Amino acid sequence: MMYTRLVLFVVVLLFVAATQFGCESKEIRILTGGIAHESNTFIPIFSKEVDFTARRGVAAIERVPWADYLKEAGVDIVPTLHVAGAPFGVVERQTFEAFKDEILAGARAAGKVDGVFLDMHG
Repeated sequence: MMYTRLVLFVVVLLFVAATQFGCESKEIRILTGGIAHESNTFIPIFSKEVDFTARRGVAAIERVPWADYLKEAGVDIVPTLHVAGAPFGVVERQTFEAFKDEILAGARAAGKVDGVFLDMHG
């Protein structure tokens, strides 16, 4: 949580500095993605893709405090995949690779961005 706040602080600080010191007005574009899951190594069953709730596009940043904060600061948020799963066994490799590949595909499709914010947990 502290790291998340630090990242948001840096993004907003850059934005404020650019506008306060007469820099050319430019909208900041931040790509987002995330995987939230608490893996329990004592559970012998792997967590699979069906065990996660996925949010994509605009749905990924609705009713999310950090996204609301960035939107209010005028940041253009470019969401990719955000997934969350209940605490369970370790995530199977195939599932992780699928999530990673989708986030990276979104990053490639996004074009030029000024930064990346990964909303990770677990």
